[in-house]
Order: sequence, then structure tokens, then C-alpha cells
Amino acid sequence: MLDYISRNATVDYGSAVSIGGILGSETPRAEKDGQKVKTALLVCGGSRGSVVTREAEDNLKKEFESVEIVRWRREGDGMMSNREEMMGIMGFWSRRLLSRRGVPKGFEEVR
Repeated sequence: MLDYISRNATVDYGSAVSIGGILGSETPRAEKDGQKVKTALLVCGGSRGSVVTREAEDNLKKEFESVEIVRWRREGDGMMSNREEMMGIMGFWSRRLLSRRGVPKGFEEVR
């Protein structure tokens, strides 16, 4: 998924969440043309034994304008298994999905 978004960098997908995903071995597109991908990115992975290494994280930050990394307190990558792991994703979405048209009268936006 991240490679696809990177290759189609002219499209702003708004945001993307990747669980244990990294860029392929190909040279990041941003290094070729100097433009970073505008799609905001959240990458989640385990604190031990994850494919999201420091090097992979640095490559993502070279390619994407906005990158957040969430480290779960467990070994390896995989789908969320509890509330604590889901909170990082929910926080990311709540920041990304704020109303762009304004809050309707009588409602309150929660941050």
C-alpha cells in the first residue's frame, strides 16, 4: 500500500494507516524529484521484532510529509489486540478527520 501511495504522489489520499508496513527497497520517489507525498501516514508496529525498524522509519520520513509511528508494547507486528493498541489509531483519525466545513449549529467538536 505504501509503495502505491508513493508512486501516485500527485493524489492526496488524506491519510493512511499501515500496520507493520514499510516502503519497498526501491529508491524513494522524493529523492528523485524532491517532492514529498502529502498523504498523512500512521505506521503501527511492535516494540520488538517489528519490520518497522529505525531505517524503515527514516525512509518513510524521507518520502512522506507527515509520518507518525506508534509502537505497541509487544513483539512483532499484527492487528490490534486490545484497547491500548487501538487508541493510537483512533487518536490519529480524530486529528485527521476534523470538520473542514465547520461544526453545525448546536454541536460541539471534540478534540
